[in-house]
Amino acid sequence: MIKKVLKTVCILLAAVIIIAAGYVAYVFISYHRLPNTDAALTPEGGAAAAGRELTAVTWNVGFGAYSADYSFFMDGGTESRAYSREAAVQNIAHAGDVLSAQDADFILLQEVDFDSTRTYHLDERKLLQDTLSGYQTAFAQNYDSPYLFYPFLKPHGASKSGIMTLSLYGMDRFSRVSLPVETGVMKIVDLDRCYSKAYVEVEGGKTLCLFNAHLSAYTSDGNVATEQLAPWLRTCSRSMKPETT
Repeated sequence: MIKKVLKTVCILLAAVIIIAAGYVAYVFISYHRLPNTDAALTPEGGAAAAGRELTAVTWNVGFGAYSADYSFFMDGGTESRAYSREAAVQNIAHAGDVLSAQDADFILLQEVDFDSTRTYHLDERKLLQDTLSGYQTAFAQNYDSPYLFYPFLKPHGASKSGIMTLSLYGMDRFSRVSLPVETGVMKIVDLDRCYSKAYVEVEGGKTLCLFNAHLSAYTSDGNVATEQLAPWLRTCSRSMKPETT
């Protein structure tokens, strides 16, 4: 009898080890970084007036989950997904209404999901576009993570999310640029990261460049965030360097 029990326990333990090893292999095999992109756009809307003061608003919409009482498990809270698909719809719709009321020239959004387990595969891009229909929209996917089987009772799952740039004036080019991320095992938690550049037409043949970034939030090395700031700060510095005659 004891031998049978021990045999059963060993079989179950071996099965758990095989499943765990298979899952770890799946996560690392599935890991990939998204490519850089640079696309020409058909400008929608006129050119921005030269010399006019322009306004911009930026908002990490928190994948539509963050109602007032929401607490995310990676921040020490209890939740791993939006409360429900309906709650995500309501939160994103509310964000759209708030943004519309700002009447800003430009809107820069982060953590906009479009096919994630945590938001029940809701396409939040479409909801925001419908509410903010007067803006030209460009979207850069920030990450495409494998299925995270944690927390065990309600896994966070797979996430597809990105950064969204909206402009009242015509954008004629849009780029996605990868940022440095952690290496080793921590890259699985850190996810992929990028920033985007949107080029807006300005009267007189000038161009305005809008930068939109979503930096790493959960790193074991604080230097990663500094490294992520460096590339686009250098680009911004070059863009603002006065011309010499």
